[in-house]
Formats: sequence, C-alpha cells, structure tokens
Amino acid sequence: MKMSLYKQVEALYQFADTPVKRVGTGLTGIDDLIVGPAPGEVCMIVGRSYSGKSIVGQNIVYNNADMHSIFFSMEMPYLQALIRLYAMTFNEPAVDIQNALEEGKPGKRFWELVETYPKHVIIDDAALTLESMSAKVAEYDIAFQRRPDFIVVDYLELLGGAKASGEGYLATEVQATMLKDWAKNENMRVFVLHQANKQEPRWLPPTDSSARNGGYTEADFVIGMWQPYLNPKLTHVEMLGLRDTVVSMF
Repeated sequence: MKMSLYKQVEALYQFADTPVKRVGTGLTGIDDLIVGPAPGEVCMIVGRSYSGKSIVGQNIVYNNADMHSIFFSMEMPYLQALIRLYAMTFNEPAVDIQNALEEGKPGKRFWELVETYPKHVIIDDAALTLESMSAKVAEYDIAFQRRPDFIVVDYLELLGGAKASGEGYLATEVQATMLKDWAKNENMRVFVLHQANKQEPRWLPPTDSSARNGGYTEADFVIGMWQPYLNPKLTHVEMLGLRDTVVSMF
C-alpha cells in the first residue's frame, strides 16, 4: 500500500497548515466562484483565437508575483513572454517596448522584473513532455530550495508534440488526461491554456464541447474566453462597449 489512512489524514492536516492552499487567477469574478486550483488540480482556460489566452496566463503570474511559479511557454519565445510581462507590470504598450528593444534602447526597467518576480521562471522549450516538465520542476526545487506553488502551461496542444503528431483530438485528449494525472502525482496546481475550435464564431462563448481538436479534455475547472465585440450584428456603440475580452465559467 502506497499510503496508509493515517498518512493521508496527516497530509490533510499539513495542507490545512499550509499558507498557500489555492492559487487564484487575479480575475475577481472567476476567483469568487472557484478561488483557484488546489494542489493536484487543473484549471483549463479555453479561448477563441486572439482572445488573449497567453496574456491571461501571464496575468496569473502577475497577480501572484510573491509565489513560486513556472511559465511553460511552448509557443512564445522567452523574449516575447518577457515583453508581455513587462507591459502588464509597468502598464506600458507592448508595441512601444518591442520597438525600443529593436532600436537597441530597452532601458533598465527590465532588471526590475527580476526584483518583482524573484521566484518566477520562464521556460520556452518547445514540445515539452510531462517527463521533461517533471525534470524542470525538480531543477526549480534545487535552485530555489522548494517546489513551485503553481505552473502555467501554454498551451495544451503543444504538450508532448500533440499538435505536430497529426492525430488531432485523440492526441489532445490523451495529453489532457495525462496532464490531470501528472498534476495529481506531482501534487501541483496547474493552469493550462487551450485553443478553442476555430470553426466556431469568435464572438460566441465557448462551451464544454468547443475545445480545439475536440475530445474529452479533463480538468477540475474550465474558464472560457471570447470576443463578443466581433459580432457583426452589433452596432458601433455596442461594439465599443464590449472591447474587453470576456471571461466566463462553464
């Protein structure tokens, strides 16, 4: 037997004594509903194309800057992830930061990111497997003398090369199930980003069947993102009133 009931109850009390139990997204309406994932739980963010999934993922880091975290950026190179994190941290347009960087004038505030997020790591290796993610978590543990409080995976279809495999929803479904198992085995809080089906209109809220490559994508919580202002039936005034990305639970 791997663990006796005594050990399990003991672990329950240890969890109760831990200051960090659940990690929120920083989105008040969402956190009021779910608070955030606990160790071993997965929060999936399903978003329409260009709805800002990666930004929401980094926003979770931004709102939990005092926690230990890893952002697995399998799509964006670390440079782009740094620029976006800088933009939201110092409230500056990302395009201005990018232009200054390309002109050889990045400024000194990038060093402030190190001070603002001293416990955060961006890993931009492509097509990471769950085994290699475990290795990265172990490396983090050695470097910081403790494991991360949470991780963000950007994004599900790239995990383990699922998208490149050409197996469509079958590969994505398998990765989602394996990620759920991985979170339990690693006792890790996981936020994972997932692309919504491109066949559906970008202005409609995603549903539980909207995940790209379909299949049954396991998670403890699912958040949907879409862009209602793109609805062609809206008036110009209505469109302007809905410019912000909308996030919901389903």
